[in-house]
Amino acid sequence: MGLCVIAVEAKVDEDFGPLLKDKRAGASSGQGKRLDYLHSLLRVARFEDSIRYQLLHRTASALLTAREFHARTAVMLVQSFGGKPNLRVDFDNFCTALDAVQRSTGVHAVPTFSEPRFYLAWCSGNPKYLDVDLPSAF
Repeated sequence: MGLCVIAVEAKVDEDFGPLLKDKRAGASSGQGKRLDYLHSLLRVARFEDSIRYQLLHRTASALLTAREFHARTAVMLVQSFGGKPNLRVDFDNFCTALDAVQRSTGVHAVPTFSEPRFYLAWCSGNPKYLDVDLPSAF
């Protein structure tokens, strides 16, 4: 048991930001260092150009927050409300890049992490909630 940190990347019909290929193309030295740090943190020598940057960024936030709070488990959860099929493909490619192992439907364990234990997860939201009128603020 113990504390679990969950970082949520919620999507409707937008993608996960630029491909790493595009991010690397015009990277300043500072941006290059940031990419190197993300590779190191996620324990991958070099992600393929087809991986989306936002997945690295949100995953890093889950891990860093878990470390800061001494959480035993970290999860990066994508909550998708849209029907954009490439989102799931991008997520699955990211799981493969991290050698993640599917543990149940939509939940993948990343075996290179033990403290904290680290998981990638996918949740499809009910699209009926996209049309809900919320009350105005008081």
